Amino acid sequence: MAASLGLIYRKAMRISRQSFAKVTTGHVVNLASNDVERFITTSVPLPFLLIAPIQMALASYLAWEQLGPSALTGVSIYILFLPLNVVLGKLFAKLRSLTADFTDERVKVVNEILSGMRVLKMYGWEHPFTRLVEALRKREMGTIRKTNVIRASNMAFYFVSGNLTAFLSLMTYQLVEGDLTAEKAFTTISLLQSIRMQLALFLPTAVQGVSELSVTFHRLERFLRLPEHASFLEEGTAYRRMYTPESGKGLSLSPAAVVNKHGKRAQAVKDKNVRESNPLALSTATADTAVAPTLDTPTLRDVTTTFRGNELVAVVGPVGCGKTSLLMSVLGELLPSAGSVTVQGTVGYASQEAWILSDTVRGNILFGAHYDATWYKTVVEACQLAPDLLLFENNDATEVGERGVTLSGGQKARLSLCRAVYADADIYLLDDPLSAVDAKVGRLIFEECVQKLLHDKLRILVTHQLQFIKHADRIVVLGRDGSVDSVGTYDELMQGGPSKLTEILAEHEADHAEQAAHEAQAKAKDKNRKEGVVGLAAYWKYCRLAVSTPAIIFWIGLCILTQVAQLLSDWWLSYWVAMDPEDRGDDINLVIYAVFIIVFLVTAFSRSIVFMQWAAKASTNISALAFGSVVRTDIRFFDINPIGRILNRFSKDMGFIDDLLPVTFFDLLQLSTLITGTYLLVCALNPWLFIVVPVLAVAFVKVNAYYLATAREVKRLEAVARSPVYSHFSSTLNGLATLRSHSASERFTRLFEEYQNGHSRAYSAFVTTSRWLGCRLDAITFTFLAAAVFVTTALRDDLGSSRLGLQISYVLQLTATFQWAVRQSAELENQMTSVERVLEYGALPLEEEMTGNPEPENADKAVVEKVSSPSWPPSASIEFRNLSLRYAPGTPLRLQNIDCTIPSGSFVGIVGRTGAGKSSLLAALFRMAPTEGDILLAGTPTSQLPLPLLRAKLGVIPQDPVLFSGSVRKNLDPFDEFEDADLWRALELSHMDDVVRKLSGGLDAPLSESGGNLSVGQRQLLCMARAMIKTTRFLVMDEATANVDTATDRIIQTALREQFTSSTVLVIAHRLHTILDSHYVMVMDKGQLVEFGSPLELMDKGGIFTSLVKQARIKRETIENLSRKKSS
Repeated sequence: MAASLGLIYRKAMRISRQSFAKVTTGHVVNLASNDVERFITTSVPLPFLLIAPIQMALASYLAWEQLGPSALTGVSIYILFLPLNVVLGKLFAKLRSLTADFTDERVKVVNEILSGMRVLKMYGWEHPFTRLVEALRKREMGTIRKTNVIRASNMAFYFVSGNLTAFLSLMTYQLVEGDLTAEKAFTTISLLQSIRMQLALFLPTAVQGVSELSVTFHRLERFLRLPEHASFLEEGTAYRRMYTPESGKGLSLSPAAVVNKHGKRAQAVKDKNVRESNPLALSTATADTAVAPTLDTPTLRDVTTTFRGNELVAVVGPVGCGKTSLLMSVLGELLPSAGSVTVQGTVGYASQEAWILSDTVRGNILFGAHYDATWYKTVVEACQLAPDLLLFENNDATEVGERGVTLSGGQKARLSLCRAVYADADIYLLDDPLSAVDAKVGRLIFEECVQKLLHDKLRILVTHQLQFIKHADRIVVLGRDGSVDSVGTYDELMQGGPSKLTEILAEHEADHAEQAAHEAQAKAKDKNRKEGVVGLAAYWKYCRLAVSTPAIIFWIGLCILTQVAQLLSDWWLSYWVAMDPEDRGDDINLVIYAVFIIVFLVTAFSRSIVFMQWAAKASTNISALAFGSVVRTDIRFFDINPIGRILNRFSKDMGFIDDLLPVTFFDLLQLSTLITGTYLLVCALNPWLFIVVPVLAVAFVKVNAYYLATAREVKRLEAVARSPVYSHFSSTLNGLATLRSHSASERFTRLFEEYQNGHSRAYSAFVTTSRWLGCRLDAITFTFLAAAVFVTTALRDDLGSSRLGLQISYVLQLTATFQWAVRQSAELENQMTSVERVLEYGALPLEEEMTGNPEPENADKAVVEKVSSPSWPPSASIEFRNLSLRYAPGTPLRLQNIDCTIPSGSFVGIVGRTGAGKSSLLAALFRMAPTEGDILLAGTPTSQLPLPLLRAKLGVIPQDPVLFSGSVRKNLDPFDEFEDADLWRALELSHMDDVVRKLSGGLDAPLSESGGNLSVGQRQLLCMARAMIKTTRFLVMDEATANVDTATDRIIQTALREQFTSSTVLVIAHRLHTILDSHYVMVMDKGQLVEFGSPLELMDKGGIFTSLVKQARIKRETIENLSRKKSS
C-alpha cells in the first residue's frame, strides 16, 4: 500500500497542468485512499485461489471413500459455484468501477464545497449543496446496494454450504444405497465442513478481490499515463530549462520546435524558414480535453521574444488575454503546441492566488531553505510584511492555518511574495502580486522590492496597476486573442502612435473622471481523537440510522429462526441415523430433513440480504448526518481543521463504512447466533461440556479484552496518522506550480514520506497486534479441542454413535467458529472507530450556537414573516451599533466599537491598510463570527434573524473567486431559478458574455475543478455575474475587481451602479479610484472605524484617507469634480 501511495504522490508531483482537465482532486484522493486499500483487503484471501481447489480435491477423495459417487453431489455445489463466482466477479467489477467513478464525483464535490465553504455560507447555499451531495451519494449508494446483494449472497452461501452439501450427498446416498449410518453421515459432514470456509468464503472473496484489483489497476494505469510537466520530459521537447552557471540567466520564447495538438513531441525544426513560419503558440487543451475556450483555440499565439539580464518586464493586457498562461509556459506548466520555450537560470514565482501552507509565517517564507537572519529581515521589510508581524500574537512564529485562513488577502499575497523573493532566484515571475494590497503598500512593494531589492534579477511582472509600467525596462502588451500587440520600452510604445497600450493607458488615466460622468448619466436615467472503548451507543446509533427498533427485533427473530432450523436439521439427522434399519428407510425422514434444510436456506439468505441493504441505508444516513452537520457548523471549524482531515472522514472512513463494516458486522452477528445455538445443543447432548465451554469462552474473552485495549487505540492512532497524509496530498495538488518553480518537489516528497512512514508505523503496529491475537487464539483452540474430544470420547458408550458423531462435528465447528468470531469482533471494533469518527462530525455544534442567531424553527415568527416578504426591506439602511468582533474566544478583537449609520441607497467605500479589519466588517455583516453589539438592516437587528434568511437578503462578490466543476449555467444559477435571458444579461453586465459565447456549449460549457480553465480575472467576473443575476438591496464587494484590468474595472463599476441604483453597496477596495465617487467612505485602521464621511469631507479633515489619496497620486480636483457631477 505504501509503495502504491508513494507512486501516486510522485506522479501527482509530475503531472502537467493540462492533465488536470482530465482528473480532479477528488479522483486523486480517492485513488490514494479507497483504491490503494484494495491491495490490503485482497491480500488475505488471494492465496486461496490456489489453496482452495487443492483442499477440495482432498476432501472429495476422502468423502468418496465414505459414500462413493454420492459424495460428488454435495461437492458439485462447490464446483458449480466456481464458474458462478467468475460471472459474479465480472458483474462485481463492473459495479465496483461504477461505484469508484461515483465516489470520485462525490469526493470532488465535497472537496470543492469544503474549499469554498466561507463563500458558500455567505451565499446561504448550505442546504442546496447538501442536497446536491445527498443526490450524488444516493447515486453512489445505488451501485453499492447492488454489490451488497452479491456480498450478501456469498455470505449466506458460506453459512449454508456445509449443511446444503451434506444434505445433497446424504440424500443421494440414502436414495441410491439406502444404508446411511452415523459413522458415514458425520464423517462426511466433518469433511465437507472442513472446506466450507475456504470454498464458500475465502475463494469467492478472492475472486471479488481480483475483480476489484483489475478496476484499481485500470484506474491507476489511466492516472499514471497522464502527460507530465515539461521539466520531466526527455530532451528535445519544446521546453528547456538550464541551471548551469555558464548559461547565464534569461528566457527565450522562439519558434524552434513543434508540439502537435495531440501532445506528441515532433522533431526539432532547424530550417530558419520553417521556424519563421511556425511562430510560438501555447494551448491549454490536449487532443481530447479542452481547457481553453475551444478545443484547438490557443490562449497565446505568435509570441516570439527574449528577455535577458536584469530587465524589468511588465506584461499587461485585458482579462483572459493569456498573461498568466505566458508565465505558466515559462514555468513549463503549459507546453507550447508550436515553438519552444528556453529558460536559463533558477525561477522564483509569486502566484496570483497565494498558496499558503499550514505552517508558521517563517515556515512559509523559508519554504525549507536555510534561515539567514539578515536576508530574512531584508525580504520581510521589502515586501512590507514587517508591520503585520508586530500585530501577530507570536510574530513570525504565528501559525497561519491551512490556506492562510487567519490572514487577510493582502497578507497572503505579501507572504507568497516573501517566499519567492527569499529563494534568491535568477528569474522572478510575479503574477499580479500588487492587486491584493492597497495603493500605499503596493507602491512600497514595487519600489523597495521589485525595483530595489531585485534590481539585479530578471523580473517579469504581470499587473493591472498601470501606474508602475513606466518604470519597466520593457513592456509586453497582449491582445484579447492572446497575441503580442506590441513590445518595447514605455517611451517607444507611447511615441509609436495609437496602440493597444495607449488605449489601455487612456482608459486608466480617464478612469477617475470619465467613469464618474458615465455613472452620473446612468444614475440620471435610472435613479479530534477519542480514547477508550467504542461504546455501545455507537453500535446502537449505527443500527438506528438503518431501521427502527421493531425492524431490529424482527431481524433478530429471523436470525433465531435460521439457527433453530439449522440445529433441528442436524439433530433430526442424528435421530434419523440412530433408528432401526427398517425405520431408517422411511421416506418421511428424508422429507422432514429436507424441510428443515429448505427453511434454513430461505431464512439464511433472507437475513443476509436484508441486513446488507439496511447497512447501505445506515451508511447513507451516517454520511448525510455528518455532512449536513459539517456544512451547518461555524466557519471557525474550517479554519482550525485542514481540508485533508475533513475529507479523510468522507473518503477513507466512509469507504470502510460502505465496504468493510457491513460484511464484518453481519459475519459476527451470524457467528454469534451459531455459537449460541451450537453451545446449547452440544451441552444438551453432553452436560460435562457446560464446564469446558465456559472455560473456553472466558479464555477467549480475556485474550480478546487484553488485545482490544491496545488494538482500538492503535487503530485510532492509525486513523490520526492517516490524516496528515491526505492533508499534505491535497495541499500539494493545490500548489503544484509554486512547488515546481521553487524546485521543492523532492523536499515535499520527503515530507510526504515522513507522514507516510508515520502512518505505516501505526498500521504495522495494528497488524502486529492482530497477529499476536491469532497466535494465542490458535493455542487456546487447540487446547479446548483436545479436552472436548477427550471428554466426548470417554463418554461414547453413554452417548451412542449418532449423538457422538453429532457432538464431535459440532465441537470441531465450534472451535473454528469461536476463533473466527473473536477475530471478527476485534476487527468490528476497529472498523467501528470509523463510524465513531464520522458520527463525531454529526454532533458538531450548529453555527447559530456560535453567533447567537436563532434557528429557523425557534425564530420570532413575526420577524421572520416580515423579513421573508418580497417587499422587505422598505429601505436599505445599515446601522452599526457598538459592533465588536473576535473570531474565537480568547483571540484579539478584530473589530472594536464600530458605530455608524449608512442611509438607504448609499454607495460606500471601505478602505484601509491590509489587515485593518475591512474583511472582518464583512464577516460581521454576514454573522460569520461571534459579535458584540449589533447590525440593523432597515431597522431589523441581524441577531434576530435565522442565518439562511439573513444571508439570502444579502448579496456578495467575494475576494476569492469560488467556482465549482460543472457548466457555466450551474455556476451562475445552481438551482435553476432564472431564465437564460437573465443569465446572459448578467454576463453582459460583467463583461463575460463574449468569453462564454466562445466556449463550446455556451452556458452549458463545462468548467474544470474550481474553474481552472478560466483566468483568475475571468473567475472573478463570473462570480460578479452570479451576484448580478438578482437585484438585492444590500450588496458587498470584497476586492472583487482586484484581478481585472482598468478598462474592465470601469465597465463593471458602471454596471454595478446601473444594476443596484436603489441598493446600499459596500465596496472593500484597494483601488481608490473605484470608490472616489462614493456617497461615504469608511476608513478602517487596526479594527476601528477612524474616519467616516463623504470623500470630500474626509479630504478636508486631512486624516488617513487624505494620505491614502496622496499615495495614490490622486488630485483633490478629481474628487471635487466627481462630487460635483454626482450631486448634479
